[in-house]
Amino acid sequence: MESSGVHLESVGQCKVLPEIASHIFIQCAPTLSVSRYEEDRNTPLLLGSVCRRWWQLAWAMPQLWTSIVIGPRKVPLELIAEWLERSASLPLTIQFSGYSESGRLDGVSQILNKHSARWYDIHLDIPETHSPFFDGSSQENILHRLILRCFSSPIIYDSDSPKFSMKSQPRPTDLTLLRLGLPYVDITWNNLTVASVFKIDVGDCVKLIRRAPLLQTLRMQAIHSHASSFPLPNTRIVHHRLHSLELLQMY
Repeated sequence: MESSGVHLESVGQCKVLPEIASHIFIQCAPTLSVSRYEEDRNTPLLLGSVCRRWWQLAWAMPQLWTSIVIGPRKVPLELIAEWLERSASLPLTIQFSGYSESGRLDGVSQILNKHSARWYDIHLDIPETHSPFFDGSSQENILHRLILRCFSSPIIYDSDSPKFSMKSQPRPTDLTLLRLGLPYVDITWNNLTVASVFKIDVGDCVKLIRRAPLLQTLRMQAIHSHASSFPLPNTRIVHHRLHSLELLQMY
């Protein structure tokens, strides 16, 4: 509708400028961390379903499409691809809960890998054997936060064991590992400032502290040792930057 040459949007009985409507959309969008709530995850689709003009506004706003949750429910691959395309060149927040079907997994990972240069906050909740699917592209990435959760404890590691390894090695500053030891993760460690590890071997915890000289915050929970005895370091580990250390359920 037009009034005095100014375009207005209808919201119930209210008239709202498109610029204001766009600002409202942005406030409704999920923040730059994966939402826990289904209604938040679908915010762009819900906004676009109100009316044709809202659909046009939502589809033209890349900020609404930068966060996506891909779970057990089989969302069409075409929708996932279009969702990420609409985010334009903005950083992406992605949560993926793994599928057992290799064909489906391959299709999703190909779409996500296409946009790996924009991965910023990535949460992979997958079997350890699925990690190699998410290798990204050779483009330099901006990965800031990486969460890797394994469904079950991996097999004993050897050089041929699958691991999370991208073609362009990421340099995250925030890392969370659950049931996945350091040998299964190929990243640049010396950029980490925050790390949380759950249900991994105590030896990997010592290696993490040594590999991450910039580490400031470390949380360790349910740490164990597979060996009958863990060889204590011969020298004291001095870490000048670490100022927050949390130990929970140590065995």
